[in-house]
Amino acid sequence: MVMNNVLGIIYIANDNNTMHPLTNHRCQSSIPFGSRYRMIDFVLSSMVNSNIQNVSIFTTLKNRSLIDHLGDGNDWDLDRKQDGLFIFPSDSSENSRDITSFYSAMDYLDKSSQEYVLLCYDSLITNIDFRPLYKQHLKSGADVTIMYKDKERNNHLFRNLEIDDFHNIKNLQTKDSKFGSLDIMMLKKQKFIELITNNRHIYRNFNDILREQVNNPLNIKGFRYDGYVNKINTTKQYYDSNMSLLNPKVMKQLFKENNEIHTKLKDEPPAKFTSNSNVKNSLIANGCIIDGEVINSILFRGVHVKKGASIKNSIVMQKCIIGEFAQLDNMVLDKEVILLPYDKFQGSEQSPKVIPKKSAVGTYVN
Repeated sequence: MVMNNVLGIIYIANDNNTMHPLTNHRCQSSIPFGSRYRMIDFVLSSMVNSNIQNVSIFTTLKNRSLIDHLGDGNDWDLDRKQDGLFIFPSDSSENSRDITSFYSAMDYLDKSSQEYVLLCYDSLITNIDFRPLYKQHLKSGADVTIMYKDKERNNHLFRNLEIDDFHNIKNLQTKDSKFGSLDIMMLKKQKFIELITNNRHIYRNFNDILREQVNNPLNIKGFRYDGYVNKINTTKQYYDSNMSLLNPKVMKQLFKENNEIHTKLKDEPPAKFTSNSNVKNSLIANGCIIDGEVINSILFRGVHVKKGASIKNSIVMQKCIIGEFAQLDNMVLDKEVILLPYDKFQGSEQSPKVIPKKSAVGTYVN
């Protein structure tokens, strides 16, 4: 089913301070993920792979890194004469109102040729074909269709939904449920514009409108998604989601043969492994030089692991230098960190520690 009649919208959520220091100088969507990607790549690629040709991204204030990453959209085949990629940076310190952001782009929404809107939020790691959602939405005649997944009742990462046997959503704020919203929804563009225009002085966020108007007057349906999806709101969730990629089953679910995850291309030489290297169960990106030990870890582009150094159960971002005989375990290193020789840093699986960007000494470990 062709989805060129659908306008894709990705809203970059506010910085909730639970991912500092990774979000000190960037928004969450721009955080590196999985040795060569950024978090935004997964939802954006899902839209492109579903043949959505007009995508708008609403950003927060800390958007320089994200805008640099997205560029003109060429790496996602969105550098087009008609439609393509549109970025709407926040122009206010009060960036907690997605309704305000959407309303400020009303001229763009009015002029877009698409009849439907697919609204997604930015904290998901997934690879979704949105065409079945679109097909069900057209068939059901609902005002809004929300994508959800089955979950454990004590899993509060996803918003609880009350859904009946006919996929009708009865409550978007129930206390206990085995169904969780993915904050992915589809509706007619005109309905989207109408809800924003009529409620911009009443509610702060679009989800608040749906919560208050479910059943009366809105007819909201649910669409179950059974594929892989991970939601990231904390540093621990970020660490766990990255480390899960070392499981071949997860890799197969997320990186599908016919649905590539696109990202900004960079020309780097292949990784170099010396005779001193010892690498096991790890993701090593291009441009790395490995002269030490890397076990159960994820290394981004251009990392240099010097002789005798040991990295275990850790995430090391771009252009870090790990000095001779330095040791890492259960750590997250932001970009361009320099570890001096013989430095030792130890976190835990339950509480991985983070070294901020461009740090050079261990006193910055949180």
